Amino acid sequence: MRDELSPALIRRGLQTRFVGQDITYLRTVDSTNVVAARAASRGAVEGLLVIAEEQTAGRGRLGRRWESPPGGGLWFSVVLRPTGLPPTSLGRLLMLAGCAVAQAIEQVAHLSPWLKWPNDVLVNGHKVAGLLGQAGLQPNPLPPFPIREGGTAAPPLVGEGPGEGLVWAILGIGVNVNADEATMRAIAPQASSLLAEQGTPVSRVRLLRAILEGLEARYERLLAGEAEPLRREWAARLETLGQPVTVTTPGRVLGGIAEDVDEDGALLLRLPDGRLERLLAGDVTLRL
Repeated sequence: MRDELSPALIRRGLQTRFVGQDITYLRTVDSTNVVAARAASRGAVEGLLVIAEEQTAGRGRLGRRWESPPGGGLWFSVVLRPTGLPPTSLGRLLMLAGCAVAQAIEQVAHLSPWLKWPNDVLVNGHKVAGLLGQAGLQPNPLPPFPIREGGTAAPPLVGEGPGEGLVWAILGIGVNVNADEATMRAIAPQASSLLAEQGTPVSRVRLLRAILEGLEARYERLLAGEAEPLRREWAARLETLGQPVTVTTPGRVLGGIAEDVDEDGALLLRLPDGRLERLLAGDVTLRL
């Protein structure tokens, strides 16, 4: 099954005020995050959805390549403008995106996803989705740059250094939807898709609508000051909390108990000597 995506189909029945109401649809692109960041830095409306059938240079966390085969999944980015929130709030946006993706998978695919800190979505221990955030902290004064199909390289972005608050943020989301098991295992041993886990095709349009609706609802609650309920929801979905883990970060490897997460999405790791280490990034593996 290959269900087509189009702006008209996406908007039909979409219950949001602004997220996904403005859409840039591309057949092939290097990275939806690149296009969305370029648009955001030039004044794109909040809620802009950039979605592609195929990415040729998709990126995951730590610069890793994200495989995005044509027609097999959802590869998209959303522009947000959380002005007034501090730069550390990018982690909060990734939290709400993770919760929105997990809930949408429950509702549409009838599976039971878990979240792996900091930004993976798992089903039956296999990765089916990933999230990537990008922030702009100062307005970009450059003139508008046209968005075209084909994924031309973006010019350098302005506004990714220290600043007073977030001017814009990009949430990049990739979901492996209807790629078969053989395709996913060829990409990575731990990768899977909703089709492979459920056994039947999943409507990409219905899943996308559910993600966008869940994202907007949580985003509005975050802007209203409801950060703690969001943190609790995210923590409840994290499979590693309360477990002995190993965390690999640039330059060191730490072992301990994944005790909790804070409102910015940092992992609170209880070390064997009793100290509490606050980690903003890293790779987590369970220790048997």
